[in-house]
Amino acid sequence: MVPMQSILEGTLVASAAQQKEYPVIVGKLLWVANSTRPDLSLTMGVLARHMRKPSQEHYQAAQWVLRYLKSTKEVGLVYRANESQEPLVAHSDANWASDATIQRRSTSGSVVLVYGNPVAWKSAMQKCVSLSAVEAEFIAATEATHEVLFYHEPALRLAMTTRARSRGEAEETTRLWKE
Repeated sequence: MVPMQSILEGTLVASAAQQKEYPVIVGKLLWVANSTRPDLSLTMGVLARHMRKPSQEHYQAAQWVLRYLKSTKEVGLVYRANESQEPLVAHSDANWASDATIQRRSTSGSVVLVYGNPVAWKSAMQKCVSLSAVEAEFIAATEATHEVLFYHEPALRLAMTTRARSRGEAEETTRLWKE
């Protein structure tokens, strides 16, 4: 995962040229993050929240991501035939009330794996405000379950032996999930 603060202050207003260039850079980086680089998902989600009014700090963070990509050109997804892994599984995590500037909503993240290979991933703000870390984790696990169910039907058509499974991070969430 790309290290970056989840809250960027944004005190200095970006120049007009930076404000025009920022959405173009972020849009292209979002495409890369959604297509081939799951390590950028959280970072790009944070930067995409400021498309309308980016600050100099946001612009500099986007430039930093470009430099990071240039220095990690060799990093990418490698898919291997691995039937020892579970056929279909989703992992999820949540960051409770991660951004005080956006109405205290939590951030969910998930990845769907087919035989250990990532086929879908995302990081997004939750649509509602969670009242606890357990609730945020439960929402993230529910979203991941929807994602894994989307892949379950095609897997059955391909005659894969499937056991769809969704795993959350919080111990309390796992306990609630089993009850």
